[in-house]
Amino acid sequence: MRHKIVWRTEGHAFVGKRLRQHFTGHGDVLGTITKWVPQEGNDPAMFHAVHDDGDEEDLDSRGAAKGIQAYELMVAKKNRVRGARRQARHESDYGSDEGGDSADSNYSHGGGSSSSSDEDDDDDDNQTNDRQSNTRKRKKKTKTKTKKKTKKKTKTTMKQKKKKKKTNKGGTKRAKRKSIEDIHIFLRRLVYCLEKGKVNMTEHPRHHEMVQQCAESQRDEFAIAPNTKVVVLGLQSEKGMQLNGTCGVVVYLDTRTAPERYVVRLEAREGEEGGGTWHRFRPINVKQIPNRGVTIWGIKSKPEINEMSAQVVEWRKDGKFVVKVGMNSYLALRPEKLLLPPGTAVVLHSLKSTALNGVRGCLVAFEKQTGRYTVRIPAQDPAQDEMKTVAVKPVNVWC
Repeated sequence: MRHKIVWRTEGHAFVGKRLRQHFTGHGDVLGTITKWVPQEGNDPAMFHAVHDDGDEEDLDSRGAAKGIQAYELMVAKKNRVRGARRQARHESDYGSDEGGDSADSNYSHGGGSSSSSDEDDDDDDNQTNDRQSNTRKRKKKTKTKTKKKTKKKTKTTMKQKKKKKKTNKGGTKRAKRKSIEDIHIFLRRLVYCLEKGKVNMTEHPRHHEMVQQCAESQRDEFAIAPNTKVVVLGLQSEKGMQLNGTCGVVVYLDTRTAPERYVVRLEAREGEEGGGTWHRFRPINVKQIPNRGVTIWGIKSKPEINEMSAQVVEWRKDGKFVVKVGMNSYLALRPEKLLLPPGTAVVLHSLKSTALNGVRGCLVAFEKQTGRYTVRIPAQDPAQDEMKTVAVKPVNVWC
């Protein structure tokens, strides 16, 4: 175990290198390795990476090498695509080099040996005229080639359109584009039937596509992103208390109901078959498990670990998150001891101004001097389109 971590900003080839990391639910993130710690005893070397979006994480040598390799492959692929585009653009602008040799040969053999200077001037004029005529011929050839290609493309597209019209006349119906309202109705019926146990998941092979389309239409900064892992808490009914502590995945936020509710696909319990059941929950009853890096804050017993970055591993039934710090150390901390990254969707609660309780918002930043989050919330008055920000303690934020 290291007693004290002393970071170095030089002395390793990885320092200053760019890397690419993939996080489920958020896609690819680019970053830079800024410092490192050499191997000490049984503790391997560590590398500190700073992402372009402001997050930070610690990697071992294998993870750092993998991220650097992923970034280099991405850059090489982009360069290949750019080179191919540049070559295609060059060929379309200048065409092939047919006729260039004849122009050079005319230019080289055009000048003969004569006695008078007037004859030499005439030969030079003839050579320039020949060169100009050759360039004109070359341009005409390229134009005719491009015209032929465009004519072929238009002919093929017209043939394809005619074939489609024939198939439609023969009796095959075109697939209609479903609107967002149709998707909402389909999902409501599907969730209702799944809750009642009347529908088998295999009977609806296209429901995953419908769910994805609806999730994309419902994305906003004040809602939990689809495919985010969450925990159900705070239900007080008899059936609801059986679901407390169950993990699941957010499908989308249904803004048509009053109050708004999240559609959550719960994990299958022990002894259950299939992919679990679907339910609707209020935002205050859904707690998300952060899949991005968090920062430890406000621990008095171990002040040396404050402001260290950590990764959430799991949620325990006692209400604490198990986080991984460094390479092999794990801690169980309360949610208010973990600073969430900017952009996290939250719900305000237990405030003295009751008008803001239950309002959804988005984290902007954390002020260390005041110990409060800056949260952006939508305008409460429908006549005003401008958003406003409020300063809230971590205890009053429900993520």
